[in-house]
Amino acid sequence: MKNIITLIFCVFTITPFFACTNNQKQKANEKLAALNPSKNIEANGCLLQYATKYEELLSVDKAAAITGLATADAKTDYNKLMDDPTFQSLTYKWKGDRKKKIEINRMVVNVPSPNYIKISGMKPFTIELFRRDYTKKTEKEIAQISIKLDKAFDKALDQKSESKEANKAAKNIERTGTSKAKAKTVVENMKQSGLMKILGAYEPVNGLGDAASWNTLEKRLYVLKDGVCFYIETDLSDKPDINKEKAIEAARAVLAKCN
Repeated sequence: MKNIITLIFCVFTITPFFACTNNQKQKANEKLAALNPSKNIEANGCLLQYATKYEELLSVDKAAAITGLATADAKTDYNKLMDDPTFQSLTYKWKGDRKKKIEINRMVVNVPSPNYIKISGMKPFTIELFRRDYTKKTEKEIAQISIKLDKAFDKALDQKSESKEANKAAKNIERTGTSKAKAKTVVENMKQSGLMKILGAYEPVNGLGDAASWNTLEKRLYVLKDGVCFYIETDLSDKPDINKEKAIEAARAVLAKCN
C-alpha cells in the first residue's frame, strides 16, 4: 500500500492539472522578479525566505496562542525528508480527547485524533495558477481530471512515467507481486473515496492575501500573496468553522511577517 500511495503522490505532482509546467514556473518566477528585480529570485518574495524555516513564520508560542492550547504540551514535527522545500512541513500537535475511525485489515477501529496546526507548501505561484488549482470544480471538470489521472497512472504502472519516483514506486509494486489490476483498483477506490471529492470542496475566503481558498475536506487554507503560495492545515475541533477560523488567524500571523 505504501508504494501505491507513493505512486499516487508522484502522479499528482506530474499531472498537468496539478503540477506547474516549466512555462508556468517561469511565469511565476517572472512575477516574483518583477517585485524586486535587483535581488536574487529566491529573495524577491519575502515569504520564500522562510520556505525552510517555518518556525520563524509560525512559532510554537504563536501557534499555541492561536489554538488556545499550552505551549509546553505541544509536540513539534518539522518534516524535511524531501529536499524540495515545497514538500516540507512544520506541524504542532497536542493530545486531545477526540477519536476518529480508520479501517485496519477490514476492521473499523477508533484511534486518538490529535489536535494540530500545520504550515507547508511554500512556493512561487501566480494568481492564474491559484484560480486553476484552488477553486471549486464542476462535476464535468472533475470527470475530465479523473480521466487525465487514469492515463497518468497507466503510464506510471508501465514504468513509462516522466517521474523517476513514480517509475520506482511502480517497480516496487511489481516486486511485491501486486498485479497492475489490483493496484489500479486501489487507486480508483482512493480516488472515489476522497481524492476527487477534494476538487469540489473549495470555497473562497475574502480579505486574506491576494487570494485565499478553504478546502473543507482537507481542512486546509490555501493563501497567495505577492506571487507566493502556502497553506495552513488545522484539525482542532469537530466543528468545521472553528478549524477554518483558526487557519485564517494563523495565516494572518504568517502574512504579518512580510508586511
